[in-house]
Amino acid sequence: MAAVLHGRRVVDLLPVKIIFGCQHVRCARLARKVVASSSLSPKSTKQVKEPVRQPLKQLDMKSALSRQLSRRRDLASQKRPLQEQQSNKETISKGRKEIVIEPSCSENPAFRPDKDVDIELQVSSFSPLGLREDVLKALYNINVTKPTVIQMVTIPPLLKREHVLCAAQTGTGKTLAYLAPVVHHLREDERKHGVITRLKRPRACIVVPGRELAIQVLEVAKSLSHHARFKSVGIIGGRKKKFMKRDLASPVDLVVATPGTLLQFRQKDRLFFSDLSYLVIDEADSMFDSSFKSDTMEILQSISIRQGRPSPPSEQPVDTQVTIVGATMPNELVVDTLQRMLPRLKTCSSGLHRVLPHIRHRFVKIKQEEKAGKLLRLLRHDLQDPFQRTIVFCNTTEACDFVGHFLVEKRIKFIRLHKVLPSKVRSNLFEEFQEGRARVLVCTDIASRGVDPDVSHVINFDFPTSLVDYIHRVGRTGRVTTETTSTGVSVATSLLTHNRDVRMAKIIEQAAKKQRRLEGIEIRPKRPSAEPGPKEIWENKEINFKKLDDEDFDGEDVEFT
Repeated sequence: MAAVLHGRRVVDLLPVKIIFGCQHVRCARLARKVVASSSLSPKSTKQVKEPVRQPLKQLDMKSALSRQLSRRRDLASQKRPLQEQQSNKETISKGRKEIVIEPSCSENPAFRPDKDVDIELQVSSFSPLGLREDVLKALYNINVTKPTVIQMVTIPPLLKREHVLCAAQTGTGKTLAYLAPVVHHLREDERKHGVITRLKRPRACIVVPGRELAIQVLEVAKSLSHHARFKSVGIIGGRKKKFMKRDLASPVDLVVATPGTLLQFRQKDRLFFSDLSYLVIDEADSMFDSSFKSDTMEILQSISIRQGRPSPPSEQPVDTQVTIVGATMPNELVVDTLQRMLPRLKTCSSGLHRVLPHIRHRFVKIKQEEKAGKLLRLLRHDLQDPFQRTIVFCNTTEACDFVGHFLVEKRIKFIRLHKVLPSKVRSNLFEEFQEGRARVLVCTDIASRGVDPDVSHVINFDFPTSLVDYIHRVGRTGRVTTETTSTGVSVATSLLTHNRDVRMAKIIEQAAKKQRRLEGIEIRPKRPSAEPGPKEIWENKEINFKKLDDEDFDGEDVEFT
């Protein structure tokens, strides 16, 4: 492919950086042009058996190729798409350079009921809610003593075995709102009705869209099992199947799973739903979007749901109680479908679609080329506090990589997290961030939903494309378990580079000032992570080829959900 020059390839004379910077076809084309400009014809070298070797100045060859490459870059920049040129010409709207929404209260709103929230029993502890003593001890063991509003609203109907749609702001304790009643029922069924857990037949299942979220929910379940004795395992994509099959070799009470892996185990008769009494679908807006909806509906259609409310606590469960959980309410079509499938579905909500009033929201208007410098100043200020952790959100994997390379140059220790990374690597990196080995996390929306990393500062390097995404991102701080900064306030900083960003910031500002919900919020459910890159897609294909040859292949558990 490359031209021959005096018995040597021109490509061999190039430095490594230029070789890898050019495509093969482009390099060969440039090499032929350089040869032609030097009055050396490749054809003449083939006709002479032993060509006369003349000294070749390598520096001249480098400079010639550099000039050719620079010309091509100039031409490429002149042929940029019209849309990109218009976006670069777009100027940020005039007005204030910075919009700051100061906290309107010091207490987490998770403990303050809204005016429109109907609470049957407003209490200051979990004891009056009717949970078992061992469950109360388990909650106390993880320093949870005061119930939040959504927990006060949700736990009583769940203890009555009603189908519940639970929707509340991020960071308000929804995980314990459904997990504590499930553990209560598991223990009560054993005590009252002598229910015995059978092999490969779990009695409770929690389905979540993301692997990181599944690992987190599983950790919370295991922390409760120290006092309320039950066994919980994870059927999560990205783990070795032989380990998951080993976990299911003995009776299991609770399974935390991602949808694709759960259905694979069911289709291969490694897991059965015949004894399933309690099903929880977390992050409902993601589980009922185009990516996961088919799997979610298949799971719902695989369980036993009677026409009427589930079995009361006084009777042995013969059907499945379903709980739907989310930080944003699913669209009306999904809600109508759920109401048809789940008779007497009760809706429990609190603080939905509201701007978090106990954190400081900062919106900074800035030029695109100045964003990196602003980010650097923010991070250096955060790192002065030895206990503060920060999340930097980007819209794309490419932007995430750019920020990562920039921070490497500035010698700032960080962890990068996006979909292109293998699942095992992602899990290990997120654990490192939770353990405090690095105090800066650069990520896409893969860490914006459900995951509780306990941070005090969220930075939107790229402003989210919808208000729903903003709610989820900002919800990573100001949570019930989050420690505040040295100033006592959690902060969310957003960098605005387009007029669209400014318009969304003003909508958020008006909603915060008037203390009302975000009206006309655009609910566009999507996956909690970016799309997989070419490398991951190819690795998934290779694994699928192996699965065709070996039904019990114990490699990576790949999901195309």
